Amino acid sequence: MVGEIEKKLPSSVFGRWVRYMHEDGNKVDKSDRFPELLKFLIRERRSVEYTMEGIRTSQTTKSAMVHSLDVTTKSGCIIHRDGQHKTGSCRTFISKSVAEKMNILKESRACFSCLTVGHTIAKCRRKKQCGVQGCTRLHHNLLHRQEHEKVETDLTTTCRQRQTLFCCS
Repeated sequence: MVGEIEKKLPSSVFGRWVRYMHEDGNKVDKSDRFPELLKFLIRERRSVEYTMEGIRTSQTTKSAMVHSLDVTTKSGCIIHRDGQHKTGSCRTFISKSVAEKMNILKESRACFSCLTVGHTIAKCRRKKQCGVQGCTRLHHNLLHRQEHEKVETDLTTTCRQRQTLFCCS
């Protein structure tokens, strides 16, 4: 049920939700996310109400708030919410396997080329070729897979899809 709710969230709210779930020290039970999602959405609603109150009183506040929300959503790290660094330079993100990075990006609905939330690679204005070992595919170089990684990931995905106990053992 949580997955269906997540699909209906605006991309900016979904991005903040994912960053919240991946925060260091977050002790949310991943199998029962509904209570935490409900608390998160209530906090989001209060933030919007507070922002809307400010917009009614000052037109300059409106443009400042909209600009600030866009910058926070589209730049900064997907994993850490502090905005001190971008996903491409995040040590936590870099240390993960390509498959883990891909999952984080998929969950965040982030672009595979520029690693930011808010659009897909199809609509990315900064997409470029990978360039690692002459790779001409359009993806961020941190997502470049060696052939053995691709085979292992494909096998693991196939096994999960089939939910077989004896596959790949």
